Amino acid sequence: MDPGNGGRLMEQALEVPSDGDDNDVDRAPTSGLEYLKRVRREAQQCANVVVADINVGDFTRRQTVHVSPASGVQEAPLGLAPTLEWQQYQTALFSDVRQKLTRIRAKHKDKKKPKATLPSQYSEDEWCRFCFGSDFNTTRKERKTSSTGSTTTKTQDSKDELVIGTPPFLSIITLLDQSTVCQLLEYHTKWLNLMGFSTQQGRWLYALLACLEKPVLADSIAWLRMLARSCSSIRATIEEEADCRLSQLNLLVCIVARYFDQTDMADRPVE
Repeated sequence: MDPGNGGRLMEQALEVPSDGDDNDVDRAPTSGLEYLKRVRREAQQCANVVVADINVGDFTRRQTVHVSPASGVQEAPLGLAPTLEWQQYQTALFSDVRQKLTRIRAKHKDKKKPKATLPSQYSEDEWCRFCFGSDFNTTRKERKTSSTGSTTTKTQDSKDELVIGTPPFLSIITLLDQSTVCQLLEYHTKWLNLMGFSTQQGRWLYALLACLEKPVLADSIAWLRMLARSCSSIRATIEEEADCRLSQLNLLVCIVARYFDQTDMADRPVE
C-alpha cells in the first residue's frame, strides 16, 4: 500500500473531486459524479480486512463428502517400522547403485556384444512368463492351452522351462530403454496387486526403480505411488520381524517416498 497515494492499493482510474460532498444519503444521486462521490465515501468507511464470524460446526454436521489428505500408505505394524537413519542410509545406497548403473551403461554402450532376446514391450503375458515363469502366469497358460489344443505333456514341458522365471540380471536391465522401464513398472505394480509379494518380484521392482530416470513422468509417478500403497498394505499384514518380506517392502516404500520425492508417503521416524 502506497501512503503517498491516499492509502490506495492501485492507481486512481477516475478523478473525483472531494469538495462539496453531499451528505444526504437518503436522496438518490442526480449525476454520475455524485454517484462516484457516494461510492468513494462508502468505501472509505469499510475496514481494510473483514473476517466473517461463521460457526463451522453447522457445516460439519451436514458434511456428506469427506476428502482425506492421507497418501493411502498404511503405517508399519508396531515395532516393524524402519528408523529414519535406516531410510536415509538406504536412500544414499540406492543413489550410489543408480550412479554405478549409469556408468556401466555408458561403458558398454558402444561395445558390440550379443544381446539377450527380450519380450515385446507391450506383451504383458510374455513379460510375466519371462520374469516369473509359467506358474505365475496361469491366465496366459490356460489361454494358450485352450487356443492351441496342446497335449498335457507339451504343456508340462513348456511349464518346466519357465517355472521360476528370469532374475533381473545386469545384462538384461542395461538393455531396457525408458519407455520399457515405465511399461514394466506398470506391469509389476498390477501383478503385485493381483498376486501378492515375493522375493523375486522385490528384485525386479528394485531393478526397475534403479533404471527409472528423473524427472519422472506423471503417469509413472502415479504407478510409483500405487506401488508404495500396495507394499504398505502387504506390510501391514506381517506379524513377525523375521518375515523375509519385511525389509524388501520397507525398502520399496522408502525409495518411492525418499528418493522419488513422494515425501507424504514416507514412514514416520520411530521415536
